[in-house]
Amino acid sequence: GTIRRVRDYFGEEIAFFFRWHSYYTRSLFPLAVIGLLGVVAKETLFRGHENQRSILYYTIASVHLLFAGLFNQIFETKAARDCQEWGMDGFRNLVKMSNSFNGHPHEHLRHLCVRSSVIVYCCFFG
Repeated sequence: GTIRRVRDYFGEEIAFFFRWHSYYTRSLFPLAVIGLLGVVAKETLFRGHENQRSILYYTIASVHLLFAGLFNQIFETKAARDCQEWGMDGFRNLVKMSNSFNGHPHEHLRHLCVRSSVIVYCCFFG
């Protein structure tokens, strides 16, 4: 595909930049939809209900925090796969190998649950 042509012409570092940038741009779409729905709900459904508006605010903030963790984890897996496919043993320091890539999907799920619990706790009790 396009990333392979960028890699062949410019090298791995530039290809990784474009891989990250395209993934980041595509990943922002769900956040934009959630944010738009949150603004519409805040201005229409929860007008004058400050308690519900603050719950909505914390919910959207929690979704953004979960997104950040998932975004990083998924991209690290994709980048590690590219390193393996492209034969880039010298670039192991560039990309931290994720647990799910190393064949431990249950570890990935456990880390996600721990992160989610900490985020919810911080949002509601922090």
